[in-house]
Amino acid sequence: MASRPGGAADFPSLAELPLLTVGRSAGQRTWAALRWQVDSGRWQRLHPGVYVTHNGPIDWHTRAAGAILAVTRPSVTAIGKARASGASVATLGERTAGLAGWSAAYVQCLCPRPPALIDVVVPNHRVVTTPQGARVVRSRQQSIVTHSWPPRTSIESTIVALACSEPLDTVLALIGRGLQQRATSMPRLCAELAGWSRHPHRGVLRDIMLADADGCESTLELRWLRDVERAHGIPPAVRQLRRVIAGMPRRYDLDYEHARLRVELDGLAFHDQSTALVDRQKGNATIAAGLAQLRYGWAEVALRPCATAYELLRVANSRGAGWRAHPCRRPGCALGVGPPA
Repeated sequence: MASRPGGAADFPSLAELPLLTVGRSAGQRTWAALRWQVDSGRWQRLHPGVYVTHNGPIDWHTRAAGAILAVTRPSVTAIGKARASGASVATLGERTAGLAGWSAAYVQCLCPRPPALIDVVVPNHRVVTTPQGARVVRSRQQSIVTHSWPPRTSIESTIVALACSEPLDTVLALIGRGLQQRATSMPRLCAELAGWSRHPHRGVLRDIMLADADGCESTLELRWLRDVERAHGIPPAVRQLRRVIAGMPRRYDLDYEHARLRVELDGLAFHDQSTALVDRQKGNATIAAGLAQLRYGWAEVALRPCATAYELLRVANSRGAGWRAHPCRRPGCALGVGPPA
């Protein structure tokens, strides 16, 4: 996995962090000694039973680790009962939890900045007190990787969980970064999605994840044909038009000759350096030939096909195509106001 400041490769070990819990201090400090450190201003109480061993600003890594400790370590009540009975605190063990959502995505190098709120996930059967500055989610779907530090959801669970609430473009970018880093694969993402039977965007995500990049593009083209062109009565494009550009054979996804317009469909929301060069060459060649070019991705085609059809018609007819179109069967279709001039 590619590392950058703040990623898992740079996350300090627990021993390196200025954190101490009541359990870890057992046998070393008394309750009174812990209280004195806090009352004297030398330490800070981050959460019940979790202390920061300095009095300065608390960085994100310390806050994230502190939130994990707050929901995984034995409770203060359990520790007190163990001490009263003479039992070892170590026998109490720890409970399962991990960073989730954008907190996990940051540690997994899927996003460049840490979130202000720490996201923590626990198994569905657990009931915990939410640490200050954190958000706790109970889940039976998300897989928690506990053998790595910090514990966190698997990269597949992170992406699929974020896809419940984030825009599709954002999710595609997360998928793209995960694939670029070779931290996941389409089959692994698809296997994760299979466990989310009530995922709100299951159909769209399944279409994306069931194939490799070429397959995704093919599926996207089929959606374009069905939901943008045929549903609105738009004349069909010439597909996979081949041209030689800079001495190399290239292909355009969709060519509308009478509108002097080409459309490129982006199957995945990322491009490596070589693909970006090809895209620029194709775009420049299109403009040099006096043609217009539009680019669309999964969000526009799968979630907003009517608005996309409306925009396509406006551009085509502004270039003299004279297309006649009609609204589709979707409620509130953008073409219901009449065909664009």
